[in-house]
Amino acid sequence: MGKNPSVAILAMGLAFCAFCHFFATCNADDASDLRKGIESLSKVMVKYRAELDNKVKFVKLQEAIDAIDEAMLGYQGKAKDKLPRVRNLNSDARLTYEDCVAPVFEWCISINSTFDIFIPHINDSSLSKSNKDMIWNITVHALNKGLEKTTKSLELLTNVQYKTAELKNLFQSILHDVHDDFGYNGYYGQAKADLEAKKADNAVARRAGIAVFIGVLYGVIGGLVFGPFGAAAGFAAGFAREYDIQKRAHWDQKKTYKEKIEAINHFFTLLTKKIEEATKTVKGMEDALVDDKTNLHKLRGVIEGANTDQELLLSEAAFLRAMYIPDIQILKDECTNYVNWHGYDDPFYKRTDSQSKTRRAASSFSRVKRSKAKDILIETASSNSTQFQTMNRIIGQIDC
Repeated sequence: MGKNPSVAILAMGLAFCAFCHFFATCNADDASDLRKGIESLSKVMVKYRAELDNKVKFVKLQEAIDAIDEAMLGYQGKAKDKLPRVRNLNSDARLTYEDCVAPVFEWCISINSTFDIFIPHINDSSLSKSNKDMIWNITVHALNKGLEKTTKSLELLTNVQYKTAELKNLFQSILHDVHDDFGYNGYYGQAKADLEAKKADNAVARRAGIAVFIGVLYGVIGGLVFGPFGAAAGFAAGFAREYDIQKRAHWDQKKTYKEKIEAINHFFTLLTKKIEEATKTVKGMEDALVDDKTNLHKLRGVIEGANTDQELLLSEAAFLRAMYIPDIQILKDECTNYVNWHGYDDPFYKRTDSQSKTRRAASSFSRVKRSKAKDILIETASSNSTQFQTMNRIIGQIDC
């Protein structure tokens, strides 16, 4: 029995339509992924500028560490033993953070002029297909370089997170040691116990020996509290509020053992508060870094997915090319904002060697892009054509 040819034709038509729908859906998904990738690169600039650079307060943390270090001059307890490790660890974390931010910073510098020059030409109908392709190839190269930089940044961010977590644990350990030092069996706890016991002890030699120790300790604390550091760290203000002691002369007027014990206890309270503040600073840093680590992981996945199929970028359909322009413009603007925000005068970029390294890296990246673009141009266009001269001039203007 023969088959109706019209049925076969109808079946083929339906199959073709179904395939076309599938193809259109794939293209739509690719387009969506690419746009999300570009948007994510923009968002990481905003995230770094608005949150990471504000929350990771290495300068503030260093001030807290310096305050504790200064406050423990002459300190005899075990809490002081951990301070060298705290100083070194914070320095390492700060330097690693600089290396973490620098790759993204360099990339932003390098792409700004590229996008400035190429964006107006992305949808230029007067350009040949080869020139359009060249523009897109360079654009995609810049986006891929952004992925590479953010991936490197993510790896370094993890190291910073480990260091800040260790810092937090060290501060908590120091706080515990300070409590022990002033506890019953601690260095200062025993000294205070001896002093209290002395009140009922008429032994002149014993009383004199303890008095000398307490007098020395009291004098050291007074020098710290009412010196330049004490004023800056808030110790002088703290004693003024609690004891109405406004200056060193008032401090020296306190003669009784009870008054001196109270003053030493209050110094311990202020010192503990300083350590607690430093611990809170590290905890805030750690929380911010965890959030950004997650965001960069997601960003890497999105961008890798967006760039697996670049045929979409080379589509002949003008509307497909044009729809990416706003996203690329936003990315370019956010990079500009990030560079302006961070700047070369930021505390993390003050060192001359880092500044030179950053500028050299951006410049080198720009030279590579110019060279590749000119190679493509020579292969695809006549050197006598107007288009060749126009594109050669555009490429030559790229200056990072």
